[in-house]
Amino acid sequence: MKNPDIKNNWTVQELQSIYNLPFNDLLWKSHEIHRKYHDPNKVQISTLMSIKTGGCPEDCKYCSQSIRYDTDINLEKTLPLKDIIKQARDAKSAGATRFCMGAAWRNLSQSNLKKVKEMVKEVKKLGLETCVTLGMLTGQQAIELKEVGLDYYNHNLDTSEEYYKSVVTTRTYQDRLDTLGHVRNAGVKVCSGGILGLGEENIDRIKLIKVLANLQEHPESVPINKLVKVEGTPYFDNFDVDEFDFIRVIALARIAMPKSYVRLSAGRDSMNDQMQALCFFAGANSIFYGEELLTTKNSTIQHDQALLKKLKIKTQVPITEEKDKNSNNTNENKLKDIASSIKPINPFASIHSIHYGKLEIESLLDNKTYDYVRINKLVDELKSILEHEDQADRPYNLSTRVIKDDRPFHPQRLWDICHQYLDQRIYRSKGFFWLASRDKFYI
Repeated sequence: MKNPDIKNNWTVQELQSIYNLPFNDLLWKSHEIHRKYHDPNKVQISTLMSIKTGGCPEDCKYCSQSIRYDTDINLEKTLPLKDIIKQARDAKSAGATRFCMGAAWRNLSQSNLKKVKEMVKEVKKLGLETCVTLGMLTGQQAIELKEVGLDYYNHNLDTSEEYYKSVVTTRTYQDRLDTLGHVRNAGVKVCSGGILGLGEENIDRIKLIKVLANLQEHPESVPINKLVKVEGTPYFDNFDVDEFDFIRVIALARIAMPKSYVRLSAGRDSMNDQMQALCFFAGANSIFYGEELLTTKNSTIQHDQALLKKLKIKTQVPITEEKDKNSNNTNENKLKDIASSIKPINPFASIHSIHYGKLEIESLLDNKTYDYVRINKLVDELKSILEHEDQADRPYNLSTRVIKDDRPFHPQRLWDICHQYLDQRIYRSKGFFWLASRDKFYI
């Protein structure tokens, strides 16, 4: 059964009708969706740092790092690895769960790719999710970044396809979509959003959300930026984005992409607490942490901490979903091996692979009713096999351990026994134990 909330075929008309709802109705609708798929009182914290500043050949009219504009940004070399790792550690200590690294490149050279791969590997070791934004990528470069543990690639579409050519002329909208395709095909999560305040109309903002929501898979992360006006860039004198229009875009993004993280990104230092609170209610559940985003100012960590405390919003605990291939954690291939081992034991059982206990209820609705006669027959068949079979010879690589102890249950003893006799595999336990305080009962 298909989830009606998840769509990849939105029309402009559908999204426009949602965007134009009375403000309270729009926020009610977006908050309902938000609460359905996320904890409304938690936000994910990311930190963004510039690993190479200035000198970009692109002509993005909003960017302080373009070599074409006279800003106060100086050209700097790629930062040493030790400096990046120090900032990553500091970010983690401040509560960040994702560390994003950005470089002012049009595209990624092979020599720079080697440097970035080392950065990703070292940041990953700290237990942080990794994210980079490096300009355009080839398919092979995306694969190589995936292989070293990259979790997210950030590549914003900025605005609608129609308005894009007014913002950037040195690359096309399709160039950006191609990079997103390479990232997705490599198995790296997509981080892609836009910037409000480029001189676009509301319809351009709606079309931007449409493109993102109609990708084959919704971006896992959708940053919504408020233009930071930098002196020397063509957009320095642009009109400010209306606060309510900004909140409407947040709400629309949440409705169109229910499971995505919607991030309040650049421009938060110009938002008051009340505006940010409404954004959180509308569906934003991620922020950039730190007093600087690449080269622009951001809200201070102290202010963010005070705001979240005031709203009683907690920060997300770090969860590294992608595991290193050489770690002891179960990877996708191991899960397949486990499933293939279980199937012969009970060919009638339905097997589901889940992550952190998340399972769509629809996947269970088609299960057949429990057939006692069939299962009982299977048990009888297996009994004779198990009686004459050595555990070491079992093709499905499953074994049993029996732990007996006549003493009352004590958690430390159980802990010691498990670490003494059990190795690092997956175990299912069942049985009874005796509590000294409940002498007449077994649990």
